[in-house]
Amino acid sequence: MLKTTIKNLLLTVLLFLFFSSVFAQKKLKSYGEIKEEYPHENRIKLKKKIELTITFEDQIPVVREKSYEQFLYLKNMKGFNPELSAYSSEFKKLIEFEANTYVWKNNKYNKLPVKKYNKIKSFDNSTFFDDVEEYVFTFPGIAEGSIVELNTQHLMNDPHFLDTYLVNDFLPVEEYEFVVICDSRIEIEFILKNFTNPSDSITAIKGKKKTIYQFKKQKLEGGKFEKHQSNVHYFTPHIIPIIKSYTLNDKKTIVLNSIESLHRLYSSFLKNLNDNVDSIAIQQIVNQMITSKMNEFEKVEQLYQWVQSNIKYIAIEDGMSGFIPQNANQVLNQRFGDCKGKSNLLLNLINQAGIKAYYTWIGTRDIPYSYSEIYTPHADNHMIVTYIYNNQYYFLDATGNHQTMEIPTSFIQGKEALISIDSLHFEIKTVPVVKAQYNQETDSISLEWDGKELLGKGNKMAQGYPGKNLLYLINSDNQKELKDDLERLLQIGNNKFVLTNFHSLTNDDFAPSVHLQYQFTLNSYISSVEDELFMNMNLNRELLEYRLEVDQQHPFQLDNTISQDFLIKLKIPETYGTEYLPQNTNFSSADFSYSITYAQSKDEITYHYQLKVDKIYFEKTDFEQWNRLINALEKSFKETIILKRSNEN
Repeated sequence: MLKTTIKNLLLTVLLFLFFSSVFAQKKLKSYGEIKEEYPHENRIKLKKKIELTITFEDQIPVVREKSYEQFLYLKNMKGFNPELSAYSSEFKKLIEFEANTYVWKNNKYNKLPVKKYNKIKSFDNSTFFDDVEEYVFTFPGIAEGSIVELNTQHLMNDPHFLDTYLVNDFLPVEEYEFVVICDSRIEIEFILKNFTNPSDSITAIKGKKKTIYQFKKQKLEGGKFEKHQSNVHYFTPHIIPIIKSYTLNDKKTIVLNSIESLHRLYSSFLKNLNDNVDSIAIQQIVNQMITSKMNEFEKVEQLYQWVQSNIKYIAIEDGMSGFIPQNANQVLNQRFGDCKGKSNLLLNLINQAGIKAYYTWIGTRDIPYSYSEIYTPHADNHMIVTYIYNNQYYFLDATGNHQTMEIPTSFIQGKEALISIDSLHFEIKTVPVVKAQYNQETDSISLEWDGKELLGKGNKMAQGYPGKNLLYLINSDNQKELKDDLERLLQIGNNKFVLTNFHSLTNDDFAPSVHLQYQFTLNSYISSVEDELFMNMNLNRELLEYRLEVDQQHPFQLDNTISQDFLIKLKIPETYGTEYLPQNTNFSSADFSYSITYAQSKDEITYHYQLKVDKIYFEKTDFEQWNRLINALEKSFKETIILKRSNEN
């Protein structure tokens, strides 16, 4: 005990001395004080500092970013070797780095430079190309009181592509500092996203040649990872610097100061893109897919389906290739492309048919920004094609599978689309969220008990996104994987569900609805106690996975709206009668509802479950009502029917 006390005292003194060189605080804290403040934490972030220096090189604003991070381990981490990573790409090139561990040994702190690291190239079986390199530093031998630090310097040589900076994430932060030293001829703006304290702001000290911008915070709470939460940028405070313009030799150059400037930037990526397109090769596909008897909508539909079926999607994020589409002929010849390349080919096919369509930039639902709020490339990460027919906008995402004209890919629902009419003009339109009625999923199941297990037959119909997901599975070339995937998708009751047979009645890859018949067994599901059988007919309880914790803070999203209608009929075993049927239950609100009903005929019990959720994005104000739905469902799902053996005399 005495030995431990002396060790902690020495550790406190040495940490105090170390902190005095790390922090420029009025009141320095000892290790003991810090440990007492975070009794439940394994580690905290002692310091996070970002320093941007923006100067001119070759008459262009260039950004050098220095990052300093230090972590303190508050518990014995025996056997744990933490890793920190630094990244390098064409837009943000890593030019310097230093990694160190400060280890308590022989009554003092010893600085151990980390000299070994792994350099990983993002490359995945030829299906993903990325210019990002990851440098992974491992810090071995971490124990209580150990400190690790990673210092990096990056160069950003394009003023359009600055980073975003999270102030804190899931670790408490003792001190955070964000500093920008900027040439005064450069106009810069800072957007503070998800800050709740009105006093939080960037301070500026203006000089004749330089302006220093600074943001400081201390004692930042760590975030809590929550189930089904949205991307951290929806709720975590972060800073978005934007270079709006710069002035050299009395000439002002706009960088990014509006949606118009963003559209001009994107339009520059399309300049001369299709100058050398081989129209003969494009025309051959058009002639193959459309006829004069088709109306304009049907022609676009055929070309859209052809690109989905014949051009493989491969993500390409290699420098400017992450922004400039590949030539249409290149995509056509190689039979693969990313979202930009596939969109460019689709647009060329449509134009070759004499029909107008438009390049469109859009953010997936991982991105929380609108164009009016963030007019930088951070507002989007995806390209599609927009087609307008009878004043209705169709958002064609050629990276999808089995996508029909009417339904956009699920991950762009509710997002703003930047539609390029021409190099000077654009429109902003919001992709609609597909209503629940178009995502109808029905299943009619008949059950029979053979004394050991339930034998079932299902007749499933699905449209909208459930239909697309089912189509994707049943079009698999690998029959073993197909059976396993379908078994996971169809699983009901318990984990002893076994799919014994299935047959798809849908042969069209772009059918509006999918029809699947299947057979299964369900073992150990009916409980037998003396002369009674107990069975829970609520075979589908997947929505309970979306129960929110009482203290849930972060918004969450569903993949799509839901409309389910399940009808289950159980044949009553011979010599048994019905002892107990649960009461019918229901719940209804503006955005979601359910009903469960039970009925009995002479030899059959019918269970009918209907669920509707007409909302995909849930904020904190929605949580109470959502949990009311989940609680009501859970209570209903606990109900069982009871069958009793008849007396035989």
